[in-house]
Amino acid sequence: MSQPKYSEKSFIQFHKHTIPAGKKLPVNVYGSSFACTVATGRFQMSFNDGEFFDCRQGVEWRMPDGDFFNRLTFTAAVDTDIEFYAGSFFYHENVVIPVIQVAKTRAIPGPTAIGAGANVDLEAPPAGMAYRKSVIITNKDPAVDLDVKTKDAAGAYQIAGTVFHLQAWYLETSDNVRITNPGGAPVSVGILELFYLTQ
Repeated sequence: MSQPKYSEKSFIQFHKHTIPAGKKLPVNVYGSSFACTVATGRFQMSFNDGEFFDCRQGVEWRMPDGDFFNRLTFTAAVDTDIEFYAGSFFYHENVVIPVIQVAKTRAIPGPTAIGAGANVDLEAPPAGMAYRKSVIITNKDPAVDLDVKTKDAAGAYQIAGTVFHLQAWYLETSDNVRITNPGGAPVSVGILELFYLTQ
């Protein structure tokens, strides 16, 4: 934390903190403006011990004239590093980055076999993942074809496609997917889901 830079009416402070997972981080700071310049993930904050609200990197706000905060409190589901400015005047950084960065993803392997007449359901994303980008289903069986199902408007799984034996199928979807082995013996498979990381 830097020392505040004061003039008669204008001042600003820079803060750098790590919000511990599942805990509250109170920061005693006086001002009317807030600007978060760095955050490694989403978090929540409150001022003057009020209600928490969602926040993330790039958020800037200013309180109405004559209204000030003297405490900011932060909380996050996972350890989150933040950097912010707080003070009596509005801080805004306008930087144009000429390179567009593609959203980061993580590949997570699934089961390697599906039992006779059994299903593999791909539904909720794992912790720390935002949503699925795609799934690759590889059918390693020399004879049995696999059914790929998605939910209809009533929420029931219906056949949407087939992964033929000794072939792979790429499906770009964040929707729920069920893979069914209609055969009478276990089938060897490769299932790879690609998820976007939580921002």
